[in-house]
Amino acid sequence: AIFTKPIRRVGLQEIVALLQGPEKVWKLFQWKAYGGAFDSTPAGFNAFPHRKGVIMHSEFGTSFGYQRSASEVASSQAQVVWDYFARATAVMDKYATGARYNGYVCLCDDVAQYFGANYARLRAAKKKYDPGNVFRNALSVPPASADTSLE
Repeated sequence: AIFTKPIRRVGLQEIVALLQGPEKVWKLFQWKAYGGAFDSTPAGFNAFPHRKGVIMHSEFGTSFGYQRSASEVASSQAQVVWDYFARATAVMDKYATGARYNGYVCLCDDVAQYFGANYARLRAAKKKYDPGNVFRNALSVPPASADTSLE
């Protein structure tokens, strides 16, 4: 989650409540301060456009267990993890900008929100250099359609 203003006390209390919740799941919250020179890099300089006015970034998440996927745990436990993540996302989204950072992928996100206004340019580059989409992951940028050019 990307933030352009501080989180008020009530928001911090909601986040602490998430961490103290009764769910027996692994919980992660990391915060990174931004600003300074970070803020002076133009949005179009590289693939990461979320710079202007950004004061901090938070990575938050949960897990199904060490190197385990949802299919490897009981469906009831998997649902507890998914429910917790949905609640954490809802709390963070109340205070964040809604933008995401591809360094911390979530399969429930729309890849376009990671790159903002740079998304169309990245799709054109993908079309030019990897039209067969050989280099990909679950949230990689897909090649642009035939009507897009790299300029």
